[in-house]
Amino acid sequence: MFTAPFGGRLADRIGPARMILLGSFFIGFALLMLGQLGPELSNIAVIVPLLIISAATGLSWPSLAKAVLSAAPQEQAGSASGMFWTVYNMCRAISQALALDVVQLVAHSDVNLVGGYELGQSKEVLIRATNIGFRFFAVFLALAVVLGLFLLRPQHKTARELANTYNNE
Repeated sequence: MFTAPFGGRLADRIGPARMILLGSFFIGFALLMLGQLGPELSNIAVIVPLLIISAATGLSWPSLAKAVLSAAPQEQAGSASGMFWTVYNMCRAISQALALDVVQLVAHSDVNLVGGYELGQSKEVLIRATNIGFRFFAVFLALAVVLGLFLLRPQHKTARELANTYNNE
């Protein structure tokens, strides 16, 4: 909420690709921080990474929306926006299901190794499984940043620019 207006202005100034990469980097970093939590949880150890994720999301999402919508021809902006939010919601649902699957798989494998465990052991199993889940997604964000570096290379004309060129001829 607080960083989104800055994200849009910075995207105009330094380019949306850089803002998307910056936001993805900080989200991945914060997920890696959350993947280091141990049994002695502190409020700061949870709140700081969540604040980083929130700020980074506010910086990168306006840039991503701007990049998608500016690539579409003007007459297809509504369709591009609808497709953007459809893909966003679909990927969000898939990633949340995948996160729960990772936690469940790790916890289930630990339960099989431990056998019957007491309440203290179940807490450790859950913490370990959650840490692995966060690290798993940090790897995906690192991959996204590496692939996103290709966005920084010289760009070809967007669909909108091609349509304008075609209409002007």
